[in-house]
Amino acid sequence: MSGSSRDISPHSQAGKVLSSLRRRPMSNIELVSELNIAHPPASVRDLRRSGIDIQTREHPHPSKPGEKIKRYHLMSER
Repeated sequence: MSGSSRDISPHSQAGKVLSSLRRRPMSNIELVSELNIAHPPASVRDLRRSGIDIQTREHPHPSKPGEKIKRYHLMSER
C-alpha cells in the first residue's frame, strides 16, 4: 500500500482505525471491542506502510495498578 490517507477507504478496517486515532489514542483491546477490528496490528501496519506516522506508547493500565498497556498514537498523515 502506498500513497496517503486519502487513498484509504473510510469503510475499511484501516479507515476505521485511522478515523478513531484522529480522535484519541487507542489500544488493541479498545479497537477490537469498540470498532470490531479483527486484527488491529494489521490495520496499523497498513496505515504505516501508506506513510501515516503512528507511534505505539505505553500507558498505565486503567484497572490494574502497576501494569501498562500500549496505545497507538496518530502523529501525522503525510
